[in-house]
Amino acid sequence: MAAWSTLPEDLLNLIGKRVESRWEAIRFRSVSSSWRSSTPPMHCNFPIGFPVYITSFNHIHSFRLSRRTIFLIGLPENRGQWLVKAKEDANGKLHLINPFSLSRFTAMSKNFPNKLNLSDFRVLELSHQIVVEYDSHSRKPQTGSRPATGTWTTPLLWLSGENNNDFALLMTYFRGKLFVYRSKDKSCIEVENKPNNDCLAATSFHGKFYAIDDLGKTLVIEPSRKSEFLPHDVSPKAIRRFLVTSGNKLFLIDMFMVSESRTGYYDKKFVQACIDGSKDFVKFQVHKLDEERKQWIELKTLEDRVLFIGKHGSFFAPISEFSSDHKGNCIIFREDIIYSTYQESNNLDGGPMHLFCLEDSSVKSLTSCASFTNLLYTPPNWIFNLP
Repeated sequence: MAAWSTLPEDLLNLIGKRVESRWEAIRFRSVSSSWRSSTPPMHCNFPIGFPVYITSFNHIHSFRLSRRTIFLIGLPENRGQWLVKAKEDANGKLHLINPFSLSRFTAMSKNFPNKLNLSDFRVLELSHQIVVEYDSHSRKPQTGSRPATGTWTTPLLWLSGENNNDFALLMTYFRGKLFVYRSKDKSCIEVENKPNNDCLAATSFHGKFYAIDDLGKTLVIEPSRKSEFLPHDVSPKAIRRFLVTSGNKLFLIDMFMVSESRTGYYDKKFVQACIDGSKDFVKFQVHKLDEERKQWIELKTLEDRVLFIGKHGSFFAPISEFSSDHKGNCIIFREDIIYSTYQESNNLDGGPMHLFCLEDSSVKSLTSCASFTNLLYTPPNWIFNLP
């Protein structure tokens, strides 16, 4: 069998054209000098700065975009996996982030390796998310004062190629207000045909924005800001909705409460009471978008995939990457996605993880699933024992 490094140039060029992400380009070019010379490096355009907005007489807000990528890093032959999110700064340095939040890991050991050679691991890029970061500065800062900072995820569309920095953003606001920001003309204009209720989820897909409200109405928005509702709605009873892209498909995940809360609030005490009483407290419905018919089609199975759901991004993964004895068709979620009030910690201890099985609508603690338990906690022991 011929060595990979001896593949002919025309075949390398053909393969190189199918490389879609910067991480794929890095691994492609690391094979050999011939592979490296066949494909130019894919530069990182993040973070991207916004114009400065003066929001009041006393404060100035500055905005920038960053990209977070979710990886599954593992040892050969499935001897250990680690699910991690990474952010690359302007200097090319990677920062490791909790995959179910926007915060960096706060309990990294001093023994954690300073460098990781990705060629030594099985690396699967599962998803990425665009995050808006902002700083709020006082125009008359007082001694010892610090700027306020914050982050939120937002859908993004590249309009003429990623290298041109010509993009559109969909910005969601209170009471269903939606705005489209265009980088080319630096304008932010409200979408006229907007939902009458709160927008629960939004994403970009096939050159358009999709937003869905709490009544189950889906709005499709062009970068030009023209918009229309899908003619068919989904159930208005869902308390949370998530829009997730996977390959060339768009999925809608609706979350419903099975048990009612006497107080009207869903919190840790409510969930624990359901668990103590051996009662399921939540269920999910999965839909796939039929673009031609312009409607959501309910799915009864995810087949051999697992879906991870979080407040700050959701993604699919093949079950074969985690376990040879688990059949997949399940949803893994952190408990805090059901809370009525904002309760999030900077680490995974901020909310227990659960597994929902689509086959029988059962819910169980992730700690009872050996295939996933060690996947989510950081860092795994094996990463400290690398040769």
